Amino acid sequence: MAWLSITAANVTLNCPLSGLTLSGPAKGTSTVQFMHVPVGDCNVEVTSNGFKRALERITVNDSLVVRNQYVFVYLHPESEPATSNYRPTVTPGVLQEMDRSSDALHRGKLNDARKHLDKAIRTAPNNPDVLYLNGLLECTRTTFRAARQPFQRAVSIYRDARTFASRAGRSSGQTAGV
Repeated sequence: MAWLSITAANVTLNCPLSGLTLSGPAKGTSTVQFMHVPVGDCNVEVTSNGFKRALERITVNDSLVVRNQYVFVYLHPESEPATSNYRPTVTPGVLQEMDRSSDALHRGKLNDARKHLDKAIRTAPNNPDVLYLNGLLECTRTTFRAARQPFQRAVSIYRDARTFASRAGRSSGQTAGV
């Protein structure tokens, strides 16, 4: 994977229900900040020379504690071939094992999480969601080298990194924050 540098990007935030549209350049750190954004659904559009237009739908939450919300957007190079929106079918059994593994992971029961995840991996070894969960479990165990392979395989199978970015809170590619 080649890393491309973003010299400048334009970020537009559009909140249709409030009629608010804000726009600003993202330079250097690839970030832009918008103030006084109303609660509700908004669209974030990021454009940059050499990259495909990125569009994300977000929900701005009302919170007394958290004042900042971050959005990470993965920019695909224009030279990157188009990908399909194909999502592999997840059988009920695999979904059940993934749910059990995720629940055990959140409760800190890493051995139980591994047991359920291994069942899902045996049934669906190339499912990007199973691979993602496997990487997440390895990160939780702080075995980062072991986490790298399932994350990379997940992204290579399903190139639309938005799913992984939203789950992990960051992307493995170039980002522009809002």
